[in-house]
Amino acid sequence: METYANVLLIALPSFMVLILIEIIYGVWKKDLTYNLMDTISSLSAGTTNMIKDLLGIGFIIITYPYILENIALIKLEESITLTL
Repeated sequence: METYANVLLIALPSFMVLILIEIIYGVWKKDLTYNLMDTISSLSAGTTNMIKDLLGIGFIIITYPYILENIALIKLEESITLTL
């Protein structure tokens, strides 16, 4: 876990610098392709992964029913139904 934290200390500032370079380059070329939603999506995925690693899978399994009922935006129905 310590190696993971050390990698994050290098990776996160590097990503921020690269995002800033992409924005500056897009403005300079007058062809801004940067999308804030892509950044938010990537940061959310990374944050979720870090929380999962920090709290452990047990916490996720215990809290999943609550999250499903109270936080889920949509409910996906089962696609296969078994009848006996």
